[in-house]
Amino acid sequence: MLTSSSTAALTPQANTKLRITKDSWNTSAIEQAWAPPPYESARAWSVYSAGKTQGEQELWKVAAESTLHFEISSVLPNANLGRLLDDSQKQSSTPSWITGVYNQKSIPEQLKNLPPQWMVNVVDTARLHVVALTDPDVKNERIFAFGETYNWDGILQAARRIKPEAEWPLEGDGREDLSEIVPRERAEEILKRNFGEGFRGLEETLREQLESY
Repeated sequence: MLTSSSTAALTPQANTKLRITKDSWNTSAIEQAWAPPPYESARAWSVYSAGKTQGEQELWKVAAESTLHFEISSVLPNANLGRLLDDSQKQSSTPSWITGVYNQKSIPEQLKNLPPQWMVNVVDTARLHVVALTDPDVKNERIFAFGETYNWDGILQAARRIKPEAEWPLEGDGREDLSEIVPRERAEEILKRNFGEGFRGLEETLREQLESY
């Protein structure tokens, strides 16, 4: 089982209708990452995405060319949010997005440029990993851990309801993620069958994270 990434399938694009299937690969990131110099910092996201894409592609290439005595699956999580288990997690990876807004009472400059995309609760990501390893019905699959789309407007509106005493900035710029992630239906079906519930939503996820502070 491989922990891949949503970026192995797509690069989020605001207000753009994308249709992602189980066979979608982020070829544009590969092209951008391997383009000739100059190697500017703006290319960092493409390099990360290309690494995830080509890493997962190599997994499936090996699986196709080898005689294995076991099944292989990959889990592709989008932005992981949710309950924090220790203070160090507040400053790490995607949870730090919410921490930054909470502490600075504004949307940090580096976050303003991030496009809206999908999020997934960390519990659902963990559950899908367990299922990939234990469910006999899950064989040689790409499992798309995409819970719900979000943008800063939705995050801040939910945050005000959860922690009205905190000082939150004004809403974001209204951009949305319009992508259709076809394989997420299969991931939700797997969750419901194994755990009795599907993906947790944005507000529930934010509540779990903010109550960790």
